[in-house]
Amino acid sequence: MAAGTLTGRLDTKDMSKEDLMNAGEICNRDVVVAEPGLGVVQAAQLMRQYHVGSLVVCAWRGSTRTPVGMLTDRDLTVAVLAKEVDPAT
Repeated sequence: MAAGTLTGRLDTKDMSKEDLMNAGEICNRDVVVAEPGLGVVQAAQLMRQYHVGSLVVCAWRGSTRTPVGMLTDRDLTVAVLAKEVDPAT
């Protein structure tokens, strides 16, 4: 059979319930949060310290911390390292 030849298609309806896994079963519930004003160097240090590839960015709204975004190691790579931006700026 030639590489790249479609021989069939697997659909979730073809799988048993035991074969299906959902995000809630495998997600990490120990999240690391950062405030929006955190510098990129400090963010990278938090990721290293806690061995994670992303931070949940939260802002205070009154007395409640509300998620406003995610910062990933890929974000740092694309926006800082690949553009050769000084992370101190």
